[in-house]
Amino acid sequence: VIMLHFIGDFDKHKRNDALANMKSLLSVIGELGGLGAVTPAAYGLHSRHLPPFDPPRSDAETQTILHDALNQVGNHAKANGVHVLLEPLNRYEDYMLNTLEQGVAMCRTLNHPSVKLMGDLFHMSIEEQDMGKSIIAAKDHLAHIHVADSNRFEPGQAHTDFANPLKALKSIGFKGSLAYECRLKSDAADTLPRSTAYLKGFM
Repeated sequence: VIMLHFIGDFDKHKRNDALANMKSLLSVIGELGGLGAVTPAAYGLHSRHLPPFDPPRSDAETQTILHDALNQVGNHAKANGVHVLLEPLNRYEDYMLNTLEQGVAMCRTLNHPSVKLMGDLFHMSIEEQDMGKSIIAAKDHLAHIHVADSNRFEPGQAHTDFANPLKALKSIGFKGSLAYECRLKSDAADTLPRSTAYLKGFM
């Protein structure tokens, strides 16, 4: 989902608009026979690692708001035969959910069959001490993966260790999908075959 605000926004009206947009998107994806829609808690809203550092609401309030929002979109997803795919972002882009472990904790608290977790290897390369171990620990909730190198270009253009997470996905028998979410260094017709061959070399 691409919006200027998300389900964890500080402003109630913006949260409600994000919820309405997510529900609309989930309905369309259901009609198309898709898997679901990705959403972070928020993007660019606040970071504990940049001024002013302290968010304008308590962690308990944040958890309550996220729990309620995810239940709402989860129920809508279930009614449409699709899933909400919750995405942790790195510490500079969000303060609520940064790691797969935090995402798993939220999924366990919700215990909602239509709310799943997705991992983005770009964000994980910043936040996870060991991407492979984090993937294995999240295996019961993980449904989708975003692929990008550490510079947000296609795999093979920077220093991400793709062997680690890809071997972990193979070890857990991951049946979900992997999608490129990145810029390309050159023409797609040349870049994508070369980059996917690079990834397959680790699997």
